[in-house]
Amino acid sequence: MRSTLAAAVVALTLAGCSDGGADSAVIDAGSPRTPPTFAPTTGPAPTFAPVPESTTTAATPAEGSAAPSTSAPGTPTPPSGDLQAQVASLPVAPAADSGTYERDRFGGGWIDADGDGCDTRCEVLAEERRTDLPGLPGGGWLSAFDGYSTDDPSELDIDHMVPLAEAWRSGASQWSGQQRLAYANDLEHPGSLIAVTAATNRSKSDRDPAQWQPPNRDAWCSYVTDWVATKLTWALTADEAEVRALQNMAGGC
Repeated sequence: MRSTLAAAVVALTLAGCSDGGADSAVIDAGSPRTPPTFAPTTGPAPTFAPVPESTTTAATPAEGSAAPSTSAPGTPTPPSGDLQAQVASLPVAPAADSGTYERDRFGGGWIDADGDGCDTRCEVLAEERRTDLPGLPGGGWLSAFDGYSTDDPSELDIDHMVPLAEAWRSGASQWSGQQRLAYANDLEHPGSLIAVTAATNRSKSDRDPAQWQPPNRDAWCSYVTDWVATKLTWALTADEAEVRALQNMAGGC
């Protein structure tokens, strides 16, 4: 199914294939994305900026293997049940290494993990394309953050639910370059990457829920769910203000 959808939208996405802008609710209820296999591609291998020594006390997941992997580093399975309980299960720690983040430390851009000619952006757009949106009989996308629908993929960015800079501050500064590459292109865990309008993605930037919430309040519950699931899956920490904001938002779910 994923390859069929990808083939259907790859021509559309070529016009709008960007890296997704600044750091950046599963919209479509289709089947889960197939985990990428990281087959070799024809392009050059990604390189990573060197990471300076860190004094952070945040979680320090074990180094991964030399080859890219979608395995989250030493993580628990996100708990099921009450959303408030999930928020409460987040490991709490202050943000760290804020001044050392660089986008290139997550690989520099989208990759074509399975070598099918459709990179991560293309795969997300294929997965989230819908045919049930009013006024779009030919199909299109719904940006959950603001409730805007469009049939033009160039209007959309692919948002990292937990932005790369936020992940860096929450423990990813201690990962290997290959783990960060896997995180930046995570197609295995629904909700970690979503298609949203460029305007809302750039408004969100690298801010956490204490600093930014989706303007569409109907998206708050899915936003909290996916934010918490991503942090737990990748063993990322949350600061106290972030946890309070998540608890407040989850209270209405």
